[in-house]
Amino acid sequence: MENSKKIIKIILIICLGIVIIIGILLGVLVLQKEEEKNIREEYHAAMNSIEENKNQDIIFDYNQFEKLNISDYAMSTKYLVDFRKLALYNIEQSYQYLDAEYREKRFPQYELYKSYINRNVSKLMQAKVEEYEITKEENITIYTIKDQLGNYYMFQETTPMQYTVILDNYTLTMPIFMKKYEIANTETKVAMQVDRVRQALDAQDYHFIYSKLAESFKQNYFPTEADLENYIKNHFFEKNIFTYLELEKQNDNYIYTVKITNEDDTQMLAKTFVVQLLDEGDFVFSFSVE
Repeated sequence: MENSKKIIKIILIICLGIVIIIGILLGVLVLQKEEEKNIREEYHAAMNSIEENKNQDIIFDYNQFEKLNISDYAMSTKYLVDFRKLALYNIEQSYQYLDAEYREKRFPQYELYKSYINRNVSKLMQAKVEEYEITKEENITIYTIKDQLGNYYMFQETTPMQYTVILDNYTLTMPIFMKKYEIANTETKVAMQVDRVRQALDAQDYHFIYSKLAESFKQNYFPTEADLENYIKNHFFEKNIFTYLELEKQNDNYIYTVKITNEDDTQMLAKTFVVQLLDEGDFVFSFSVE
């Protein structure tokens, strides 16, 4: 009798476990179906826009982005949707779509890329084209996209739907960056470099930030990259909204006072960034440490 009760108890536990597993699988399936539905809708909207508005022009006043044909917007959306689907459902294959130079510098090991994608699944699922620009270089068309969360994507198209992608606007000093940088005034140049730091903060790219620290500042405050990572995790937000307040010059350095808020604007801190502009669009910097 006692053995029968034990057997029944084990069977009930197994059944309960099966029910829980089925529930989890169904939940994952529902989320996947919903995402696939969103992807299909965005894809068809992009294609319809291309067909229906081939000759129609529209002006977007987004952070100096240029006048573009509405079909360019549709193609930008198509590329973003295509890569998003690939990254969400076939991470290993999407790794091969990265620009070779960018992949070597930003994600030299596949595991780093996999960790980045897994950490940013929700951001990828939400990503929509908010700003964009199309440029041509020799036989390549470059679609530069900024989504509603401030993330950048650069699709380098050789032929339609044959592309490589760069997932930020700071790791490499791209020609499109230099084109704007070279004609900018000093204040804008400093702000552009500080914005590269902001992007790296939001991407948790501690290696890039550490590589740009002024050497004496690094030695005094952050002897190791781990020291910097620990400080950032405790003194910045998950997403950092920068408002540029005041710029001063001190010898060869530019000191920018910046107000930083979190995503929902409920917390605020002030930081000063000391930036030294170098040749070929490069820079080093330090910042106020509490």
